[in-house]
Amino acid sequence: MPVEPEENVRRVNRALARPYTLDKSLQAVPGDHPNPDHLGVSTGLISNVIDMAKYDAALDRRAFISEASQELAWTPAVANSRETLPYGLGWFVQEFRGTKLVWHYGWEVTVGQLGIDEKVPLTEAEKQARVMDLLRARSGVYIPAAAETASMQNARPERGSHGPGTHWYYNNWDFNVLGTIFRQQTGDGIFAAFGKRIAEPLRMQDYAAERQSYSYEQNFSIHPAYPFLISARDMAKLGQLFLQQGRWDGRQIIPAAWIAESTRSYSQTGTPQVGYGYMWWIVTDDFCGMKDGAYYASGYGGQKLFVLPRINTLVVHRNNIYLPGVNIDYVSAAPFYLMPRILDAYTGQRQPTVAASTPKAVRPRRLLKDYAQIQRASAADYTAWRIILWACAVAFASWAALCTARSAIKRARSSRTRTNGTANGRPALVTVTRLVGSLVALTCTVYLLALLLFEGALKFIAVNGVPPYLPAFYSAIVYVPLLAPAAAGLSLLVTILLWARRNGTLFERAHLTTFTVALIVFTWASCTLNLMPEWR
Repeated sequence: MPVEPEENVRRVNRALARPYTLDKSLQAVPGDHPNPDHLGVSTGLISNVIDMAKYDAALDRRAFISEASQELAWTPAVANSRETLPYGLGWFVQEFRGTKLVWHYGWEVTVGQLGIDEKVPLTEAEKQARVMDLLRARSGVYIPAAAETASMQNARPERGSHGPGTHWYYNNWDFNVLGTIFRQQTGDGIFAAFGKRIAEPLRMQDYAAERQSYSYEQNFSIHPAYPFLISARDMAKLGQLFLQQGRWDGRQIIPAAWIAESTRSYSQTGTPQVGYGYMWWIVTDDFCGMKDGAYYASGYGGQKLFVLPRINTLVVHRNNIYLPGVNIDYVSAAPFYLMPRILDAYTGQRQPTVAASTPKAVRPRRLLKDYAQIQRASAADYTAWRIILWACAVAFASWAALCTARSAIKRARSSRTRTNGTANGRPALVTVTRLVGSLVALTCTVYLLALLLFEGALKFIAVNGVPPYLPAFYSAIVYVPLLAPAAAGLSLLVTILLWARRNGTLFERAHLTTFTVALIVFTWASCTLNLMPEWR
């Protein structure tokens, strides 16, 4: 009497070593046998030679799948170029002297063992990079890749400077090669596989595999990038799937262990509060209003998916990069200025439902107003503003220099005439104004020089505002414009008094007037150009 396939699976499982799962500290611990319907990339076996021999014998007896399915899995794939590849469905397959050899690797497999190479041949050291290193952006392979941005090219370490697994660098080569490995190991295209395994179960409304395309730059790399065209609501479903630990409508679409493993930080990035997991950016400390445990995906042109498990919330940010005049650099930074405001507004309380029969017009919030201004601000010409701010800088510098010179001359004169009791008779308010004005003028001059001499600084702040979370030293600098209104008020009062009483020389009164006007103009420009930071 033939044995049912399910009974064969149970019998072989009993004979083999127990599978493992990962605990919270990512240590391997014995677990239950996985459900055959939901075998995922995070499942594996702790085994020995005898157990592996038993498993091999079970494969020979077709105890797991039919003969036809096994033959399909062990048939070499054929590339579009008609070249026969040494890969079946999840198995390596090669012919040797008339015998078909098949074998299987885990995450420790290296790119060299997978047959991965490049237009510029990889070195033996680079071929030791593991699949796990690619997932974590730690391959140590630093060569040009498809779809790299200028910032990625500028930040790329020198080739051979770091070994595989030893250094983090956001590397398109790693990501592109992962796509190549996926295609050659599964026989599926990335976009079709995503559609079948993710988009269909989640009932995504806009995703269409036929609209997607690979991005080749074959002048320097044979591995294409694979950017996704995906709508905001479909991105939200993907984020919700991760919030629900991979379950959707009662089905385990992605193993929960894989979600925990992939959203854990393994590297420190250039941002102190942000680490890196398996192609996810991981928040490790308070960052833009987000707390430890949040994570996000970041795409080209400001496309962001923020997942916030602490408050069971996700935020999707999409931007139409195809509109004329869109500045990619500035709109890419916009989500990080919006997130603190979104999370500041979060209360955790359910809002009352507004009846459909009584629609209420909602006044646009400042949040949306700021966002709508980004494109206009990024396309603006800042030449006139730069001239105005340079004029303010000259006025401040001349005031500080003149007050310093006058003070030095005064001290020299007083040292010669100390015996005759001469006094200058200046009102105390004038003296205080000169002292305070000199300090403010000097501080504002340094601030304006930094703003005007660093290329792109003025436009960046005008478009995105002052970054809300900065180290203490930089925070002190960005608060300089707040000195201008207070100094302007004091200076204006003294200017009116001096002109009314005709105190001081005409030159002194005119110079104070110029300084006062410069303070007022600087205050107005700071408010208009987004230079005034918000108190947080």
